[in-house]
Amino acid sequence: MKQLWFGGKIYTMEKEYETVESVLVQDDKIIAVGDIQELENQADEKINLHGATMYPGFVDSHLHIIWHGEKLIRLDLSKARSCEEMLEMVQEATNQTPTDQWLFGEGWNENNFPDRRYQLFKN
Repeated sequence: MKQLWFGGKIYTMEKEYETVESVLVQDDKIIAVGDIQELENQADEKINLHGATMYPGFVDSHLHIIWHGEKLIRLDLSKARSCEEMLEMVQEATNQTPTDQWLFGEGWNENNFPDRRYQLFKN
């Protein structure tokens, strides 16, 4: 049975940001991509994505893709080489973050700091 997927943003993953109008699938394999009018007469079933986005061919082998995507929008503190530099990075990001949004930072490692401390002030 051949399924035609259409009606949404369908990325081919062939080139960056490349999209097509429809995808024809048979036995869980993509057999054709292109205009819906070119492929619809070959389809036994039509599946409307109703505006959803489709990424053909993704197989998650336990990669935590959602976590990776969230990491891309967080402040990367892994490049900080001192406590002071880390605080400067946080201050700069704070200035660019709307007041009604959270700022998440991650990745800092005090072992990369010359004095290996993570407190700005010593007790």
